[in-house]
Amino acid sequence: MKLPVRLQLAFALLVSLQSSGASAQSPQSTCDQKGKIASSFCGILQKEFKDQRFAKGGAEPTLLDPLNQPIPTVSVLFDAAFGATVLQAAANQVAQVISTKAAVPQAGANTSASGSTSLGAKPTTTDLISLAAESGAFTQTVNGTTLTARANMNGLRRYLSGDNFAATAQGPKTADKILQPFTLAATFNVAQSGSAAASTTGQATSTTPTDILSVLIPSNNVSFSSLSVSRTINRRYNPTSTKFVSAWNKAIGDKDTQTAITNASNQLYTDYQKAFPNSDKVNGDSKVVAARADWQHAAEQDEAENNFDKFVDDFIAYMTVYVAALKSNAGPNYEQNIVAVGADLAKLKTLRDNILQQARGTFATLSYTYSTPTGKPATHDATAVFAYVWQKSGDQLTFNVAGSWFATIPPGAKYGKVKDYQFTGEYDHPFGKDKSAPRAIFSLAGYGQYQYTANVLNITVANVVPGTNISVPSNSQVFTSTPGWLSIAQTKLVFNIGKGASIPVAVKWSNKTDLLSDSDWKGQFGFSYDLSALNSILAPK
Repeated sequence: MKLPVRLQLAFALLVSLQSSGASAQSPQSTCDQKGKIASSFCGILQKEFKDQRFAKGGAEPTLLDPLNQPIPTVSVLFDAAFGATVLQAAANQVAQVISTKAAVPQAGANTSASGSTSLGAKPTTTDLISLAAESGAFTQTVNGTTLTARANMNGLRRYLSGDNFAATAQGPKTADKILQPFTLAATFNVAQSGSAAASTTGQATSTTPTDILSVLIPSNNVSFSSLSVSRTINRRYNPTSTKFVSAWNKAIGDKDTQTAITNASNQLYTDYQKAFPNSDKVNGDSKVVAARADWQHAAEQDEAENNFDKFVDDFIAYMTVYVAALKSNAGPNYEQNIVAVGADLAKLKTLRDNILQQARGTFATLSYTYSTPTGKPATHDATAVFAYVWQKSGDQLTFNVAGSWFATIPPGAKYGKVKDYQFTGEYDHPFGKDKSAPRAIFSLAGYGQYQYTANVLNITVANVVPGTNISVPSNSQVFTSTPGWLSIAQTKLVFNIGKGASIPVAVKWSNKTDLLSDSDWKGQFGFSYDLSALNSILAPK
């Protein structure tokens, strides 16, 4: 059974905090080094070892039947069913939710690309890696298809080094502070039409004219479009920030949260008993009987030799067999019964939601982009992004102020360094009962671009009207369209299909485009995939 992320988080908090409390009362590095079974039972193991009931005989040791210890046993069962160190896994899930849900992110290309669905730049992109394929255009006359890859520098470092996604376990590092604010993005034109000149070497037939010296070979290629770097200026909680660590520690230490955990634990014990009504069947399992005999014999020797390290190892071997027998004998409702406490655990859902709400608010980002549009001079673009996200509703208001400058000015150019200035406003509204995981996001956006001169178009031999033999010098350029204001309006609906995948569909109107002065209607669509939402690749190693 696959639990919803929210229920996994709540259940993980409950069982992990109970088990970690036992460890905290009797901390033992030996237990911590040996994994979940040892850490969950650490306090009980130490007491048993101190009393030495195995070696002395008499009263039955408490560890012969783990079902007598419901809280640590359930913690082990949860870990066996769903994997990972549960407290860190829960923290990672909160971090991933903040990464992908605290604000409406941008995965695709910028507005000036020949294929884009984002009229305005967003203050958040990804905390690991995202990919987006888009078709459409805003300022461009000719639609294109682009592929955009984004990578957060610190998220990529953490993944490659095997670090946890959240900073709760090890605390922030210098690399976290330096790399976390920076995100790199590269955009490529795909299915781009092109041609290459090839010299001819002679006549293939007697009817071929003799004056054909070269031909143009059509081709489709992938070409570089732009490279950008963004730096986050203001974001309340990054997954690896000190603010996130403080918020997480404060939340799990809250008195009301601890009360909720206690109440849920009591209900958990009740449901735990429902899950295993026939403990005699489990205890009578042939593999369990053999493992228990081995454990009892080994425990007597370990206590007599005062070897706590081996005592813990022998108990882990017994518990491994016991957990397997519990699952095989419990029937098809094994995992459902373990998590039947969902009604009480729903109270703990507020933990994640509270941290998520606190992560919202004001965002600010600065970005730089170097673009090489097809048939035009290269440009430098700088963008300042400001956004505010309302805590409860998740609605977002975003503003952009940007400028574009030509990278080089050829000799004798009749235009200056400044290409244009841009202004954007966008409102995003999430749909769905759960605003932290909306089913879709509806957007309305407006864009204004003031051009100081008409657009510059590079002319090559391939651009000459067919049937002419006009000789075109290298680096020839012409003006097209007109200077002044370019205005664009867009409405967009982004369908969130889960696991970081989304499909944007949009319609836009503009009073003109880069090369033509006529008004223009166009449709846009795309597909984006953000790996920050994948628990499987970001779980603790």
